[in-house]
Order: sequence, then structure tokens, then C-alpha cells
Amino acid sequence: YLNRHKPLSEFKDNIHLNGLQERVEAHPVALWSAVGTHTLFMTDHGATQSFFREHFEQYQLPCAGQCCVPCTTLRAIFDSVPLQRCDLLKLDCEGAEYQILYQTPPEVLSRVRSIALECHRIPGESVEQLDEYGAEAQIRPAMY
Repeated sequence: YLNRHKPLSEFKDNIHLNGLQERVEAHPVALWSAVGTHTLFMTDHGATQSFFREHFEQYQLPCAGQCCVPCTTLRAIFDSVPLQRCDLLKLDCEGAEYQILYQTPPEVLSRVRSIALECHRIPGESVEQLDEYGAEAQIRPAMY
């Protein structure tokens, strides 16, 4: 979800400044496992946002608010653009990565060459489970 404390125009300006306006579009929606709306929790400064309140507790961050955001799926995104292949899909979804990938049909994921994602420690979930979906997990330590 585009950080609601930054206007959409700021993301569009950044896209233009990097000369990517022919290849990148910004949309004010969250990526999730279903189309609809979902509650998004956030810190008081808005820098950290997650669909999971537990995410804040796990990292000892204060949850200062919540809002309801429009959501879409990878399938809906791929169906809405004339894109046969995606070279790189980057996901930084603050714990939602598992639900997003598990609910994405194999025929959609097969159109993605590589996925770079930040994985969070969620009880009962692991990146190794993605092997079942035809992906090869290569785990690298965090840079920080």
C-alpha cells in the first residue's frame, strides 16, 4: 500500500524523475490475497504498516492507528495489464507475503521470473513452504 502519509503524486513524481513512466504505474491500493478492503494497522509516524496487529507486538512497535484500505490481488493486477512476463516481482508486505503468494494461482506465478521478498517470521509460515508452489527459495541474511 502506498504510504498514506505520502501523497500519490509524490510516488508519481519519483517515477517520472527516474524516467520510468513508460514502465511503472502507481495505484493507491494494497496487495492482498483477495480483492476488497482490509484493515491496515500503522505506527504513529506511518512508516510501518501491516495487516497484522501482531506484527507490531512482535517487533515491539506501538500501533497508533488503523484504517480500511482498498485491496487487490496479483491475479487481478496481471489480468489488468497486457503483461506476459514479469522479470522481477518485489514484495515488501510486512507479513502479508505468505497470504499473497499462497492465494496466487500457479499460472500467474509462472509468469514471474524472479521474486525478491522480505519474509517475516510468522508462526506456522516459512519461506521454504513456497517450494510447494514451484519456487526455489534462496534465503539471504538481512543486510541490517
